[in-house]
Amino acid sequence: MNIAHANPALIRQRACVAAYTLGGSLIVILQRFLTFSYDSFTINACRFLAGALTLLAIVVVFRRAALADVLRRPAQLRNIAILSLLGFAPQALIVEGIARVPAVVAGLIGLLGLPLSIGLAVAIFPDERRAVRGTGFVIGSVLALGATIGLTLSQQDSTVEYSTGVVYMLLATLIGVLSILLTKRLVITSDPLCVSSLNTGISSVLFFVAALVWGDLSSVATAPPVNTLILFGSGAYGLLIGGALYMVIVRQAGIVIARFADLAMPVFTGLFGMILFQETLSPAQMAFGAALLLGCGLILFQRGSTAL
Repeated sequence: MNIAHANPALIRQRACVAAYTLGGSLIVILQRFLTFSYDSFTINACRFLAGALTLLAIVVVFRRAALADVLRRPAQLRNIAILSLLGFAPQALIVEGIARVPAVVAGLIGLLGLPLSIGLAVAIFPDERRAVRGTGFVIGSVLALGATIGLTLSQQDSTVEYSTGVVYMLLATLIGVLSILLTKRLVITSDPLCVSSLNTGISSVLFFVAALVWGDLSSVATAPPVNTLILFGSGAYGLLIGGALYMVIVRQAGIVIARFADLAMPVFTGLFGMILFQETLSPAQMAFGAALLLGCGLILFQRGSTAL
């Protein structure tokens, strides 16, 4: 499509997807840096608190009427609370699962969520069915999924052994799929920023309680000030990108596009890791990464707008 004659809604949609994919990859880099100073429960508690306060401030200033509308609807509030629980539960399951299975197995199990979430979205939402039409989607999805599997297997030993960790990872994947479908339901009828701010606020309470029980919140006081700044700053930035912008994309472009944007994100994370942490990528990883970006590109940027 000629950019000069492109639909403005489609241009905004593509810009959001690009910002989400690139910006989201930096979140992982920041989280990796924070693990050098804090435990995962403390990181989640502080980041979600900073993100919740930032998002709530934005919606109070710019989306006050939409926020009031959500607060007047008990059913929406109930569903947002359920969404928060669906987002919190996989965190604990993933921690337990990764401790019991090889990381490559965890990655492959996580990939099951992609076709499952897309299949259910296509079955439930009419607008999602438009996103999977055409040879571009078929070629792009096969290329992207094949490259992702190859990229995962190229990272470490691919020995697969049954354990309770497999069950934990499967449950986390299933809950994640349900969370995505519920997110779509919520943002269809409510402002995405308002949904994200309330969801993040409830999640921050859950993560704070978890940090009190299993974490070490006192480490925040003893860590270097720059680390604390990154801890809370990455929360504000990360929840704007990974929370609010993600929900905007789900509403405007749909679950299919959001899921393939997620799939492309680790490639940029790997590139940033190579630049910032001097991590190395094998020729196979670079080849699979290029194929993955090509496949996602066919899906993300060669289709019409489904903006609502």
